[in-house]
Amino acid sequence: MMAPVIGTLILLAALGAVGLGLLTMVVAGVRGQAPLFRIGAVLTGAAVTGYGLLWVLGFLLAPSHLVPAGDEVHFCGVDCHLHVSAVKVARGADIAVTLRFRSDARGAPEYPGLLRLTAVDSRGRRYAPSAGMMAEPLAAGQSIEREFRFSVPGDAGPARLEVSYDSVMDFLVPGLGNPLAQRRTPLALGAGS
Repeated sequence: MMAPVIGTLILLAALGAVGLGLLTMVVAGVRGQAPLFRIGAVLTGAAVTGYGLLWVLGFLLAPSHLVPAGDEVHFCGVDCHLHVSAVKVARGADIAVTLRFRSDARGAPEYPGLLRLTAVDSRGRRYAPSAGMMAEPLAAGQSIEREFRFSVPGDAGPARLEVSYDSVMDFLVPGLGNPLAQRRTPLALGAGS
């Protein structure tokens, strides 16, 4: 499976190829050079098609499994430095989840506050945290625990927690850096999740 940094490089290469193809088409159109225009159109079409295929394949080939309580999901750049695990789950009027955020980076901080946390019940309904936040950066080598609460109805059945990045640019990256792929490995929040 392609690493997130490779997905980012593929996105940048595709954008560069599309830009070059479009520029070639504009210059050829202004100069009236039909053969050069066709070359630009082929380059643009090939870049868009190739990128689209890699984006779809990256999603389809991403692992899909429920991560058991205590195990971690990993968020990677050049290598994987940010790890998230559910260390405690309590069910009452809502679901209280204690998450551990762990960094094994050597120098640069991680930013778990950029992650989107979504509880999903057995019927597929989605719930944002009703309480809890992680605003501060996580220093290199640091581990910290925070409690988050999700207002999931008691009759909703077992829930799982999807953890992903959620910026618009992340959705454009093919492979494991894409939030749609990241959501395929949710954390279990109870028996039978």
